[in-house]
Amino acid sequence: MKLYSEMQVAVATFLGSPLAGGILMSHNAKVAGQEKEKKTYLFITTAVSVALLVLAFFLPERKPGNYLIPLAASWAMRFWYQKVQADFLGGTRFPDAKQASWWATLGIALLVVVAILALFLLALMIFPNLVGDEAEQSTQPTLRG
Repeated sequence: MKLYSEMQVAVATFLGSPLAGGILMSHNAKVAGQEKEKKTYLFITTAVSVALLVLAFFLPERKPGNYLIPLAASWAMRFWYQKVQADFLGGTRFPDAKQASWWATLGIALLVVVAILALFLLALMIFPNLVGDEAEQSTQPTLRG
């Protein structure tokens, strides 16, 4: 039985959003036979990922707080993992459990990032005016007389 560790969940969250960490926790729940929790992890982490993306969209560009969002999300996922799945690996609950592959962790995080980028590109194709005109206005020269 292969399970993802606390650090793998945190790294996947940092690289790929809370949804990536939620996918790993959902896998752990599936292996542990926790079907209800599996769906809960996916639902909550999807909602949090959407909320963080909306929040990031409204934050000013290049502020230090923008870089803290992935760190805070990773820390929160580690805390959540400790509360609900800490005894999965290395505990008495599943003594035969082994840590899942780090390559799979990185692959899942990358797939989530690609999916999010694809959704952004699709949104830009459907709603071309989604990006504000501020960028165009700042690059055009102005004539003052």
